[in-house]
Amino acid sequence: MATDIKLGVLGLGRMGFLHCEYISATPGLTLAAASSRSRLLRNSAENKFSIRVYSSHDQLLQDSDLQWIVISTYSDQHKLWALKALSCGKSLIIEKPAALNGKEAEGIFSEAAKRGLKVTVHQNRRWDQDFLLVSRVLEENLLGEVYRIESRYTDFSTDWPGWKHPIISGLRCPGGVLWEQREQCRLREGIQKAGIRQK
Repeated sequence: MATDIKLGVLGLGRMGFLHCEYISATPGLTLAAASSRSRLLRNSAENKFSIRVYSSHDQLLQDSDLQWIVISTYSDQHKLWALKALSCGKSLIIEKPAALNGKEAEGIFSEAAKRGLKVTVHQNRRWDQDFLLVSRVLEENLLGEVYRIESRYTDFSTDWPGWKHPIISGLRCPGGVLWEQREQCRLREGIQKAGIRQK
């Protein structure tokens, strides 16, 4: 009889909580634990999801009950925690972008392969309705030959200050902000759409 895959979420910012909700709502997955330095966020996650919570990410990685770890920290910390999680024998889901550059990403995937572990990147945008529609139109050749694709993202939201704040305050923000969070989705989608014609 199949048993649920047990996951822990490393980092309880907005995306961390979204991952907790996704996991909790998915049959076959069990949200077992999460970590954050914030007592408020730990208490919130513990009360909402009835899970174990840790005040440090290292403590989470030492939880032998967990098979997979979701890395949901700031982007410049993804490589650090991914490699630590792999050294603890955990397979990974890394929030986009997986790393700040190709070399860092290759290091993560190479280390996983050496250890016989799995790594994937959370790319929820590939299920957006607009992307699915355009993909279907291209696959069915409804437009004829496509020679140019334009894609843009605009955001006027003020309800997600955590990843915008470094630019507003002038603090260091490794990996960019709008680029790292949104535009790499557009780039990936463009490459994938263009690739349809090369198959």
